Amino acid sequence: MLRKVAFLGAIMGVQAQGSLLSDLKGMFAGKAADPGAGQVPANQQAAAQQAMAAQQQQQPPAGMPTTQEPDMDLLCLTGPQAQVWFNMQQKSRYIMPAEAAFAMVNKTEVFEPALISLLEDMSQLSPENRDQCGVGKMIVQLLSILVNDQKGELIGKQIESNEPLTSPMLTLLLDIPWASYQPMWPYFGFLAQMAIKRVQSKQNDLGIDGLQGPELQQFLNAFDVSIVNGDLPSIKSLAEAYLATGDDGVRESPIAFLTALFAKAATSEDKAEVQELFLAAQTVIKRMVFKPQDLDTLLSSRWPLWGFAYLASLKTAI
Repeated sequence: MLRKVAFLGAIMGVQAQGSLLSDLKGMFAGKAADPGAGQVPANQQAAAQQAMAAQQQQQPPAGMPTTQEPDMDLLCLTGPQAQVWFNMQQKSRYIMPAEAAFAMVNKTEVFEPALISLLEDMSQLSPENRDQCGVGKMIVQLLSILVNDQKGELIGKQIESNEPLTSPMLTLLLDIPWASYQPMWPYFGFLAQMAIKRVQSKQNDLGIDGLQGPELQQFLNAFDVSIVNGDLPSIKSLAEAYLATGDDGVRESPIAFLTALFAKAATSEDKAEVQELFLAAQTVIKRMVFKPQDLDTLLSSRWPLWGFAYLASLKTAI
């Protein structure tokens, strides 16, 4: 049984206010300027080189993966086609503002024109150069799925059967430190959008989400109300209350615990704490996801974990 005092107190402190989550703009960093192209900034090139150096020197904590290739240019800003990839990176960030964490981006007005523009960018690349930036190529594929998906069914089919897509998705999720490429490539923003659609056609059994009993059902409802209200203090309190349950909370619902980790990171004002929580969350996901179907389970959850994951990734850039 969960430790109830602070946990229930956090739930009781949340009341519906009826407003929309409209104040995320400006609350989170990591948003790109209008993608009017321009040159790759010197600081972006330096960031790419620093990320590569960090990969060589980083000694992750126990349980963290270490299988990334040396000198992997995850930002794709050091090769001969750096300008094209930089333009694509800026465009992909521009269409994934912080609001995309919990609200569907307009397909007709935003996603479809963006896909056309990104495909035009890719047409400038030679076939061999198209494969030199696996992250960028994957982002275009995810955007194409979002454009063509109707009610989340295509997302499920692609994750189930498209190994050339799910292989890099899982590699980035499990084997490479997230801060090496996020939020520059907004992978979690795309996962948040996919999750919003996926639950329209498939939701996990209540047992998988840990929602058999009324206590966690009330807790999830409090999270949802706080998101709608844009009530960051309540989100932070709820996250801290669940994390305080420790092993009990993990056993009760691993997905809820992961959501709380991301929510705590998304509402923290301490960058060191955000990065620490981000690392911890990757360790947890590595113990939960072993195959594409496991990723689909996380996308099909009622818990708003990918929305908080995206906001947390934006916080790492502050």
